[in-house]
Amino acid sequence: MIVNYIYRIVLLIALIVIWSDLYYAHISGYDENYGYFINAILISSVLTITMIIAYFVKIKKEKIDIISSIIFLVLASPVTIIAFIWLYQSVVGQYFKL
Repeated sequence: MIVNYIYRIVLLIALIVIWSDLYYAHISGYDENYGYFINAILISSVLTITMIIAYFVKIKKEKIDIISSIIFLVLASPVTIIAFIWLYQSVVGQYFKL
């Protein structure tokens, strides 16, 4: 029970950090924006791989909250981030500045 609670908190904090990094990548200068973008991709990739491993290992025989995992993967997986940057121009009308 407590593992799932901590798991949800970590996913929520990671989601906020990833999307704030993407926001800062958009508004920051030329060299800094690559750092924010790489940070967002790395956090997303590490958490996605960790979630896959945790799903198969099932830490301490507890079930990992699958709904929170699916919501995180839909909102902050590396594929979602790349699709967001790729489709940003058609939605907003200008290119995502990287």
